[in-house]
Amino acid sequence: MTAPTLDAEPACPRPVEATDRPAAATATPAPALRAERRPFAEIPRETWDALAARQPWATPFATWAFHQAWWDAYRENAHEETLVVLDGAGETVAIVPLMHRHEVEPSDALTHTTMRHGTKAELTPVPPTAKAVFFGASYHADYATMLADPADLPAVATALADYFAGPDCGPWDAIDLRRLRCGDPAADALAAALGAREMAEG
Repeated sequence: MTAPTLDAEPACPRPVEATDRPAAATATPAPALRAERRPFAEIPRETWDALAARQPWATPFATWAFHQAWWDAYRENAHEETLVVLDGAGETVAIVPLMHRHEVEPSDALTHTTMRHGTKAELTPVPPTAKAVFFGASYHADYATMLADPADLPAVATALADYFAGPDCGPWDAIDLRRLRCGDPAADALAAALGAREMAEG
C-alpha cells in the first residue's frame, strides 16, 4: 500500500509507529486474563465508557450508547456475543463487543441477507447454517475495537483466543474482522494470539 493510499483512507490516518504498538515485547509477562460472555444489558454503561475512553483507537461507534441503539434496532438480525475480560480478582479489564449470525438466519431466509456479497472474488462456499463471529464488521458497528488499556491488549487478545477455542463460544466457521481500523494495534494483538494458539495446537 502506498503512502498516498494511506493518506486517502479515513480509517488509516497515518502509518503506525513502533511506539503505538501494545507493550507486548516487555520483559514482564502479561497477567493471565479470562474472557466470558455477558449480556450487553448486564454491563454497566459507566464501565463500558470508561474502558472505551482508555482506548485511543476507539471511535464513537465504540460507545455504550451506540451499541445500545444498534441492539435496539437490529437485535433480530444477530445474536449477542459480547465478552468481558476479567483479571484474577474478577475485575473487568476489557470489553470485546462481538456478535454472531449465520449465513442465512432463519428469520431472513426469504430475503437471503448474506455475509459474503458484493465481491467478484471467488470465495470458499459456506453453507446457509455457517456461523460467523463478527468484530467491527458491517453487521455490527464500523471500526469497533477491544475496549481496554493499550498495555493490556496482548493479554486480552490471548484471553479472546482461549475463548474462541473453548466450549463457551460454541462451534463457529469464521471470525470476521473486516472493519477493524487500519493500523489498530488490536489487530496485531489478535493476529499474534490466534497465531500462537494455532501453532500450539498444530
